[in-house]
Amino acid sequence: MKSSDRTVLALRGELDGMSAEEFSVCIKSCVTGEPHLIELDFVAVSFFDARGVREVHRALCFIRKSGRDVVITSPSAMVYKVLLFAGLTDWLRVER
Repeated sequence: MKSSDRTVLALRGELDGMSAEEFSVCIKSCVTGEPHLIELDFVAVSFFDARGVREVHRALCFIRKSGRDVVITSPSAMVYKVLLFAGLTDWLRVER
């Protein structure tokens, strides 16, 4: 979903090795048009592992390289803990 200032990518299910390629394709399709904010809505993410962390880090680098910013919104306690332990909360904004 796009609005005037942001694109929202609502993730569902598992973010792991099996879904990494699909996530990457979705991220690349979000980075079009004028610079704006990319919001990764994690409210429906049920599983998040090391491969998912790697893909989020890659996405963060890709999005920032394109001149945009990124925010993760509504992560579950489990997802937030993985982001925290991986150090990603130091690199990007997370809105719980």
